[in-house]
Amino acid sequence: MVKRARVVVPVLVVAVAAFGLFYTFGGTGKVTAWQLRLHPESSLTYPNSYRASSAQSDEDDANGWFRFENTDPKPALAETQFYTADSVDRVVAWYEQWLSAHGWQDVVTQGDGSRSWDRGTNEQFEVSCGHQSNSRDLWCDVQYDILSARFNLSYPPAPPLADPVSRAAVEQRQVGLEAVGASITDPRDGTAEAEGARHGWPNWPHGGCCGVPVILVNVSSPEQLAPAMSAYHAITLQTAEYDAPSLHDIVHFGGLASSLPSGLEFAGFVPISSEMTQLLGRPANAVELTRDNREAVLYAISYGPAVQERGYAYRVTTISIIYDVAPKACSLSTHACLDVLFKGDASTGWSF
Repeated sequence: MVKRARVVVPVLVVAVAAFGLFYTFGGTGKVTAWQLRLHPESSLTYPNSYRASSAQSDEDDANGWFRFENTDPKPALAETQFYTADSVDRVVAWYEQWLSAHGWQDVVTQGDGSRSWDRGTNEQFEVSCGHQSNSRDLWCDVQYDILSARFNLSYPPAPPLADPVSRAAVEQRQVGLEAVGASITDPRDGTAEAEGARHGWPNWPHGGCCGVPVILVNVSSPEQLAPAMSAYHAITLQTAEYDAPSLHDIVHFGGLASSLPSGLEFAGFVPISSEMTQLLGRPANAVELTRDNREAVLYAISYGPAVQERGYAYRVTTISIIYDVAPKACSLSTHACLDVLFKGDASTGWSF
């Protein structure tokens, strides 16, 4: 009897422990808040911040309360919020330095109003900040997800900015496009799809903001060593912008001109200069921004004449976005390195 007791007790302990592990790690394959807390990213907080708080939640099936509403499943989420008197670029730069040292890499979508990273195939991290209405300080929201097998990454990772910088590294970082409602899959000029998009521009869009964009130019180059020239990706596109007097709080001319710099700012880019240029023969304001002393964005926007329709007006808007990455040994804090950036030419519709 004694010998049997010595066998049964360990078995019982093992069974209880196995049940605990099954419960803790989600026996159904779901990721738990406990798993999130094992990672420093679950409460990674910017050092120069105040009123910080963190919370973690389990993966949720989210079928809706008593099925009155049908909502999608949600991955396990760790969320950290804080306030800071520092600028967005400093916050983003701190997270970039920490994350890149711990195996994280950029995602393909950049300049859309936040900064995001992936690690492997099931972890994603995003930093979003905003200005407060009653204070100059920033409010920031940091989200860290571990995805179970039923979820996909929000954005795929982008190739690293190696030395020298490859064409793929700049092409696959779609900098600024999402901020103006565009993507690299939009119709190319000269195709039937582009003709159909232009045909629809006079009509009021379902989204209220903009028409379907048409890509006029999509060119890129890897880093050149002699003479030194940055790697770059340049996209010039046209779209329709709308103005409705009855909806001026949400639909008005100038929306694209405000969404693009805002999207870039909250992704960590800092404006350093602006000057007048010509974009496809029309006056345009060219703005230059940099990030981490290596990446740069130059963009310009020009407008066609307003066309009045019944109850609203529209105009064709031309946007050119150039994304540059300087050579690794060249800091954009120096004027000499700024000179190696591609700043647009006749092939991209620019003329200074």
